[in-house]
Amino acid sequence: MADVNETLEKVKGWLDELDLNYYVSQEGTEIMLPYKIDQRTFNVRIVIAPDWMQLFCLIMAENEIPKELVPAIHANLLLANFNLNEVTYSIDPKGNIYSENDLPVETDIVSFKSELGAVVFGYQYFYEQIATKIGGEVYKMAKTKLGIT
Repeated sequence: MADVNETLEKVKGWLDELDLNYYVSQEGTEIMLPYKIDQRTFNVRIVIAPDWMQLFCLIMAENEIPKELVPAIHANLLLANFNLNEVTYSIDPKGNIYSENDLPVETDIVSFKSELGAVVFGYQYFYEQIATKIGGEVYKMAKTKLGIT
């Protein structure tokens, strides 16, 4: 079991090396990383625990998901989990959808960078590929989040 503060300092060092802006929670167990692609900004969060760290970003909140499209969205997320390397889509107990990856705290910067990139790619892929297949309100939301008029 690693010390959370040591892991936090290690991750901050990697983020500095990658020249990424970030904010650390007062508790010192969570990092928020505002990520910008083109004109879009979304937040990647890194939660550090004694054995694992979780990197994730919210794709859709439960209240944004049209109820009639839930089965189609879930089916497409499962298919994407199977087809995409390193990308993991997940749903929390409330029904919020995330792109996320978990890493042991003993990881290195190469693995961290790969997993962080996969989380960001998962966010982008959802709106550029999955949402367009689903259509309807999800696609309209995707266009807004991607800045397409």
